[in-house]
Amino acid sequence: MVTPQASAAALPDRSRRLGFVVGFAAEARLLQQRYPGVAGFVEIAGADPARAAIAAQALIQRGCDGLVSLGYCGALVAQMPPGTILLAESVVMPDGKTANCDDDLIAALAGALAQAQLPYHLCSIAGSDHAVATARDKARLGMGTEAHAVDMESHGVVRAAAAADRPMAVLRIVLDPAERDLPRAALVALGPDGRVRLGALIGALLRRPGEIWGLIRLARDAGVARVSLGRAAAALARGLG
Repeated sequence: MVTPQASAAALPDRSRRLGFVVGFAAEARLLQQRYPGVAGFVEIAGADPARAAIAAQALIQRGCDGLVSLGYCGALVAQMPPGTILLAESVVMPDGKTANCDDDLIAALAGALAQAQLPYHLCSIAGSDHAVATARDKARLGMGTEAHAVDMESHGVVRAAAAADRPMAVLRIVLDPAERDLPRAALVALGPDGRVRLGALIGALLRRPGEIWGLIRLARDAGVARVSLGRAAAALARGLG
Protein backbone atom coordinates (compact mmCIF):
# COMPACT_ATOMS: atom_id res chain seq x y z
CA MET A 1 0.00 0.00 0.00
CA VAL A 2 1.21 3.50 -0.83
CA THR A 3 0.62 5.94 1.99
CA PRO A 4 0.15 9.68 1.36
CA GLN A 5 3.47 10.37 3.06
CA ALA A 6 5.26 7.95 0.73
CA SER A 7 3.85 9.40 -2.49
CA ALA A 8 6.06 11.62 -4.61
CA ALA A 9 3.64 12.02 -7.51
CA ALA A 10 3.99 14.89 -9.94
CA LEU A 11 1.57 17.75 -9.93
CA PRO A 12 -1.26 17.27 -12.44
CA ASP A 13 -1.57 19.17 -15.69
CA ARG A 14 -4.78 21.10 -15.07
CA SER A 15 -5.16 21.92 -18.74
CA ARG A 16 -5.67 18.25 -19.57
CA ARG A 17 -9.24 17.19 -20.27
CA LEU A 18 -9.88 13.73 -18.89
CA GLY A 19 -12.74 11.44 -19.83
CA PHE A 20 -14.04 8.77 -17.45
CA VAL A 21 -15.49 5.37 -18.34
CA VAL A 22 -17.48 3.66 -15.57
CA GLY A 23 -19.53 0.47 -15.39
CA PHE A 24 -22.54 1.48 -13.31
CA ALA A 25 -24.93 4.38 -13.59
CA ALA A 26 -24.60 4.82 -9.83
CA GLU A 27 -20.84 5.25 -10.25
CA ALA A 28 -21.42 7.95 -12.86
CA ARG A 29 -23.85 9.82 -10.58
CA LEU A 30 -21.49 9.71 -7.64
CA LEU A 31 -18.53 10.81 -9.73
CA GLN A 32 -20.42 13.80 -11.11
CA GLN A 33 -21.75 14.75 -7.67
CA ARG A 34 -18.27 14.81 -6.14
CA TYR A 35 -16.45 16.06 -9.25
CA PRO A 36 -18.82 18.43 -11.09
CA GLY A 37 -16.08 19.42 -13.51
CA VAL A 38 -16.39 16.08 -15.34
CA ALA A 39 -19.98 16.75 -16.46
CA GLY A 40 -20.29 15.76 -20.09
CA PHE A 41 -17.14 13.64 -19.95
CA VAL A 42 -18.43 10.49 -18.23
CA GLU A 43 -19.63 7.42 -20.14
CA ILE A 44 -21.32 4.27 -18.77
CA ALA A 45 -20.20 0.92 -20.17
CA GLY A 46 -22.49 -1.44 -18.23
CA ALA A 47 -19.76 -3.98 -17.42
CA ASP A 48 -19.10 -4.68 -21.09
CA PRO A 49 -15.63 -4.29 -22.67
CA ALA A 50 -16.99 -3.61 -26.17
CA ARG A 51 -19.23 -0.84 -24.85
CA ALA A 52 -16.29 0.46 -22.79
CA ALA A 53 -14.24 0.81 -25.97
CA ILE A 54 -17.11 2.60 -27.72
CA ALA A 55 -17.55 4.87 -24.69
CA ALA A 56 -13.84 5.70 -24.70
CA GLN A 57 -13.98 6.49 -28.42
CA ALA A 58 -16.90 8.84 -27.81
CA LEU A 59 -14.93 10.68 -25.13
CA ILE A 60 -11.94 11.02 -27.43
CA GLN A 61 -14.16 12.44 -30.16
CA ARG A 62 -15.50 14.88 -27.57
CA GLY A 63 -11.98 16.25 -27.10
CA CYS A 64 -10.59 14.27 -24.16
CA ASP A 65 -6.79 14.22 -23.96
CA GLY A 66 -6.68 11.23 -21.60
CA LEU A 67 -8.94 8.44 -20.33
CA VAL A 68 -9.56 6.99 -16.88
CA SER A 69 -11.32 3.71 -16.23
CA LEU A 70 -12.96 4.33 -12.86
CA GLY A 71 -15.31 2.38 -10.63
CA TYR A 72 -15.65 -0.85 -8.70
CA CYS A 73 -13.71 -4.08 -9.15
CA GLY A 74 -13.32 -7.53 -7.66
CA ALA A 75 -10.24 -8.37 -5.60
CA LEU A 76 -8.08 -11.28 -6.74
CA VAL A 77 -5.81 -11.44 -3.69
CA ALA A 78 -6.72 -12.12 -0.09
CA GLN A 79 -6.97 -9.50 2.63
CA MET A 80 -8.04 -6.73 0.28
CA PRO A 81 -11.33 -5.53 1.83
CA PRO A 82 -14.16 -3.57 0.21
CA GLY A 83 -13.28 0.10 -0.16
CA THR A 84 -9.59 -0.48 -0.97
CA ILE A 85 -8.39 2.03 -3.57
CA LEU A 86 -6.34 0.60 -6.44
CA LEU A 87 -4.30 2.56 -8.96
CA ALA A 88 -3.18 0.35 -11.83
CA GLU A 89 0.28 0.47 -13.34
CA SER A 90 -0.81 -2.00 -16.00
CA VAL A 91 -3.78 -3.95 -17.33
CA VAL A 92 -3.53 -7.66 -18.10
CA MET A 93 -5.61 -8.26 -21.21
CA PRO A 94 -7.78 -11.38 -21.64
CA ASP A 95 -5.18 -12.85 -24.04
CA GLY A 96 -2.52 -12.58 -21.33
CA LYS A 97 -0.67 -9.61 -22.81
CA THR A 98 0.06 -6.63 -20.56
CA ALA A 99 -0.69 -3.00 -21.43
CA ASN A 100 1.05 -0.34 -19.38
CA CYS A 101 -0.87 2.66 -18.11
CA ASP A 102 0.49 6.16 -18.69
CA ASP A 103 3.12 7.17 -16.13
CA ASP A 104 2.21 10.87 -16.11
CA LEU A 105 -1.49 10.17 -15.71
CA ILE A 106 -0.78 7.67 -12.92
CA ALA A 107 1.33 10.34 -11.21
CA ALA A 108 -1.46 12.92 -11.51
CA LEU A 109 -4.04 10.57 -9.99
CA ALA A 110 -1.63 9.47 -7.27
CA GLY A 111 -0.89 13.10 -6.45
CA ALA A 112 -4.58 13.88 -6.06
CA LEU A 113 -5.06 10.89 -3.73
CA ALA A 114 -1.98 11.87 -1.73
CA GLN A 115 -3.19 15.45 -1.28
CA ALA A 116 -6.43 14.04 0.15
CA GLN A 117 -4.50 11.69 2.46
CA LEU A 118 -6.07 8.64 0.82
CA PRO A 119 -3.88 5.49 0.82
CA TYR A 120 -3.94 3.32 -2.28
CA HIS A 121 -2.33 0.24 -3.82
CA LEU A 122 -0.23 0.44 -6.98
CA CYS A 123 -0.88 -2.82 -8.79
CA SER A 124 -1.86 -4.61 -11.97
CA ILE A 125 -5.53 -5.11 -12.86
CA ALA A 126 -6.88 -7.91 -15.05
CA GLY A 127 -9.47 -7.29 -17.71
CA SER A 128 -12.11 -9.97 -18.24
CA ASP A 129 -14.76 -10.43 -20.92
CA HIS A 130 -17.04 -12.17 -18.43
CA ALA A 131 -17.88 -11.87 -14.75
CA VAL A 132 -15.35 -13.51 -12.41
CA ALA A 133 -17.80 -14.37 -9.68
CA THR A 134 -16.52 -17.23 -7.53
CA ALA A 135 -13.66 -17.30 -5.07
CA ARG A 136 -12.17 -20.21 -7.02
CA ASP A 137 -12.23 -18.32 -10.32
CA LYS A 138 -10.78 -15.22 -8.67
CA ALA A 139 -7.92 -17.24 -7.20
CA ARG A 140 -7.25 -18.90 -10.57
CA LEU A 141 -7.18 -15.56 -12.41
CA GLY A 142 -5.01 -13.96 -9.74
CA MET A 143 -2.44 -16.75 -9.93
CA GLY A 144 -2.48 -16.74 -13.72
CA THR A 145 -2.03 -12.99 -14.14
CA GLU A 146 -0.48 -11.83 -10.83
CA ALA A 147 -3.07 -9.05 -10.94
CA HIS A 148 -4.62 -7.75 -7.73
CA ALA A 149 -8.13 -7.15 -9.08
CA VAL A 150 -10.40 -7.62 -12.09
CA ASP A 151 -12.98 -5.53 -13.93
CA MET A 152 -14.81 -5.68 -17.25
CA GLU A 153 -14.24 -2.18 -18.62
CA SER A 154 -10.56 -1.30 -18.33
CA HIS A 155 -9.26 -3.48 -21.16
CA GLY A 156 -11.87 -1.98 -23.50
CA VAL A 157 -10.60 1.48 -22.58
CA VAL A 158 -7.02 0.29 -23.17
CA ARG A 159 -7.87 -0.73 -26.73
CA ALA A 160 -9.56 2.56 -27.58
CA ALA A 161 -6.79 4.62 -25.98
CA ALA A 162 -4.09 2.71 -27.83
CA ALA A 163 -5.87 3.06 -31.18
CA ALA A 164 -6.14 6.84 -30.70
CA ASP A 165 -2.71 7.23 -29.06
CA ARG A 166 -4.20 8.68 -25.88
CA PRO A 167 -2.88 8.14 -22.33
CA MET A 168 -5.04 6.08 -20.00
CA ALA A 169 -5.09 5.04 -16.38
CA VAL A 170 -7.22 2.90 -14.09
CA LEU A 171 -8.55 3.91 -10.67
CA ARG A 172 -10.70 1.23 -9.06
CA ILE A 173 -12.34 0.52 -5.72
CA VAL A 174 -12.65 -3.03 -4.40
CA LEU A 175 -16.28 -4.11 -4.09
CA ASP A 176 -16.15 -7.88 -3.62
CA PRO A 177 -13.24 -9.55 -1.77
CA ALA A 178 -11.30 -12.39 -3.36
CA GLU A 179 -12.51 -14.97 -0.86
CA ARG A 180 -16.21 -14.30 -1.44
CA ASP A 181 -18.55 -15.53 -4.19
CA LEU A 182 -20.82 -13.03 -5.91
CA PRO A 183 -24.52 -14.03 -5.80
CA ARG A 184 -25.74 -15.06 -9.24
CA ALA A 185 -28.76 -12.79 -8.75
CA ALA A 186 -26.43 -9.78 -8.70
CA LEU A 187 -24.92 -10.79 -12.03
CA VAL A 188 -28.24 -10.85 -13.89
CA ALA A 189 -29.51 -7.65 -12.30
CA LEU A 190 -27.16 -5.24 -14.09
CA GLY A 191 -28.58 -3.95 -17.36
CA PRO A 192 -26.56 -2.83 -20.39
CA ASP A 193 -27.21 0.80 -19.41
CA GLY A 194 -25.44 0.24 -16.10
CA ARG A 195 -28.66 0.34 -14.07
CA VAL A 196 -30.04 -2.37 -11.80
CA ARG A 197 -32.98 -4.20 -13.36
CA LEU A 198 -35.28 -4.72 -10.39
CA GLY A 199 -37.48 -7.21 -12.22
CA ALA A 200 -34.52 -9.41 -13.12
CA LEU A 201 -33.24 -9.23 -9.55
CA ILE A 202 -36.59 -10.25 -8.07
CA GLY A 203 -36.94 -13.08 -10.59
CA ALA A 204 -33.50 -14.40 -9.73
CA LEU A 205 -34.30 -14.29 -6.02
CA LEU A 206 -37.54 -16.18 -6.55
CA ARG A 207 -35.57 -18.92 -8.27
CA ARG A 208 -32.79 -18.91 -5.64
CA PRO A 209 -34.21 -17.41 -2.43
CA GLY A 210 -31.16 -18.54 -0.44
CA GLU A 211 -29.11 -15.86 -2.17
CA ILE A 212 -30.82 -13.11 -0.21
CA TRP A 213 -28.13 -13.30 2.47
CA GLY A 214 -25.37 -12.99 -0.08
CA LEU A 215 -27.11 -9.96 -1.57
CA ILE A 216 -27.44 -8.36 1.85
CA ARG A 217 -23.72 -8.86 2.43
CA LEU A 218 -22.96 -7.51 -1.05
CA ALA A 219 -25.10 -4.44 -0.37
CA ARG A 220 -23.13 -3.85 2.83
CA ASP A 221 -19.85 -4.14 0.94
CA ALA A 222 -21.20 -1.83 -1.76
CA GLY A 223 -21.93 0.81 0.86
CA VAL A 224 -18.31 0.72 2.02
CA ALA A 225 -17.04 0.85 -1.57
CA ARG A 226 -19.36 3.76 -2.36
CA VAL A 227 -17.91 5.84 0.48
CA SER A 228 -14.39 5.15 -0.77
CA LEU A 229 -15.31 5.96 -4.37
CA GLY A 230 -16.88 9.22 -3.25
CA ARG A 231 -13.74 10.20 -1.38
CA ALA A 232 -11.56 9.33 -4.36
CA ALA A 233 -13.78 11.35 -6.71
CA ALA A 234 -13.65 14.33 -4.37
CA ALA A 235 -9.87 13.99 -4.22
CA LEU A 236 -9.70 14.12 -8.02
CA ALA A 237 -11.90 17.20 -8.04
CA ARG A 238 -9.54 19.00 -5.65
CA GLY A 239 -6.31 17.69 -7.13
CA LEU A 240 -7.07 17.82 -10.84
CA GLY A 241 -9.41 20.80 -10.90
